[in-house]
Amino acid sequence: LEHEEQMISQSVLFVCHGVLRNAKTYCSNWINLAERFNLMVICPEFTTESFPDTLYNYGGVEKGKKQRTWAFTSIEYIFDTFLLSGMKKDGYSLFGHSAGAQFAHRFVLFSA
Repeated sequence: LEHEEQMISQSVLFVCHGVLRNAKTYCSNWINLAERFNLMVICPEFTTESFPDTLYNYGGVEKGKKQRTWAFTSIEYIFDTFLLSGMKKDGYSLFGHSAGAQFAHRFVLFSA
């Protein structure tokens, strides 16, 4: 019950890794801040196999690719999955470093 109450009160933050694709490192680096500011930190990893070269930076957007295959859509999918599990949140924040910042910037532009 205590864990559920903590989840309910936490703000959700997606952290987008850089070109090194080291999502685990980013999550580890956010642990202290997450505890201090009561954040649920989610660090999706976008592999080079799925999004080679700079395709990650561009959110997986390619000419002729359907929008549902873009990396951008995974952020909403992950968040919606949490909502379906019963978590009640109005939204989330998005942070990115380097290539992840490019991803975050384009995500916001394509979501507008």
